[in-house]
Amino acid sequence: MRQPCGAHSTVRGSRHPAVGGPHGQLAFTVAVCATLAVLGIALTPHVTLAQAAGAPAPPPVLDALRDVYRAAAATWRGRLTPIAQQTFTILASLEFAVTGIVWAVKRESLDDLAAKFLLKFTLMAIMLTVITAVTTWVPPILNGFIAAGEAAVGVNGTTSASDIVDIGRSASLSVLSQLSFSVFVKDPAIVIFSALAAFALYAAFAVVAAQVILVTIEAAIVVYGAMPLFLSFAGSRWTAGLADHALSYTVYIGVKMFLLYLIVGAGIAVARNWVTLIQTVTTAPSPMYASAVCQVIAGAIVLLILTVRIPNSVASRLTGQQLFGIAHAMRALS
Repeated sequence: MRQPCGAHSTVRGSRHPAVGGPHGQLAFTVAVCATLAVLGIALTPHVTLAQAAGAPAPPPVLDALRDVYRAAAATWRGRLTPIAQQTFTILASLEFAVTGIVWAVKRESLDDLAAKFLLKFTLMAIMLTVITAVTTWVPPILNGFIAAGEAAVGVNGTTSASDIVDIGRSASLSVLSQLSFSVFVKDPAIVIFSALAAFALYAAFAVVAAQVILVTIEAAIVVYGAMPLFLSFAGSRWTAGLADHALSYTVYIGVKMFLLYLIVGAGIAVARNWVTLIQTVTTAPSPMYASAVCQVIAGAIVLLILTVRIPNSVASRLTGQQLFGIAHAMRALS
């Protein structure tokens, strides 16, 4: 006996209610995520063992990026020096022309005019010499702070951005290596906690490395590369403030790098022990494992805050009002 049309439609529509509905999609998503988590847990120990067995280390990408900008800065400096000399000559010519008109209007004594002219000419000659031989005059200011920071850190610390990232990677893999399929079955929450902890550790060390590489590249671009052009504005009293601030920035970035080397060098020396701490602690999901991971994450966050906050704040306070007086001297001799 045939069923009514409406009954037949009801039976067909309810044949597989869990596949097409929202509950079926949610179940499918959870199953896929669980499968990926299990595969990740199963493969993590093999990845760690392969690295410990002497697998080739990843290339130092961040250090290579730093070296690229340093090499480019030398090229920029060579190309910008003639432009800076021409700019300085034009501004200096305008400055002497305006100064001559002012002196003629004031009608000062010849002795005063000769003294002012000699001092202004000497100042112009010194600035032109600095622009021409900028490598001899300006970078040593920054290099002195860098050398002091490296000497204070010594051989136990590191200021290499690539090494910092490698420490974060080792710490993250050490967290994941404590997991296994049995842990996933027994306590899935600890797996989620470990995954988030590994991500947080790697992110913290990546930000610290980014801070180091950003300051280094910033110094390469401004101090080692574009400094001749900024100094060329010292040829006129109206633009000499740019040259003043450029020299002050050199001191600012030097103080910042010095403090950054101290903080990162000491912090990374301590962070190397965090990897050993995670590897030797009782395996998951014991309370000791969770406590150790939380302590390491807190230490990484503190190191991140120190790296970002202290160098910027202290360098700004120390060099915020520091000027070399070029603009003031140009106006005083007018």
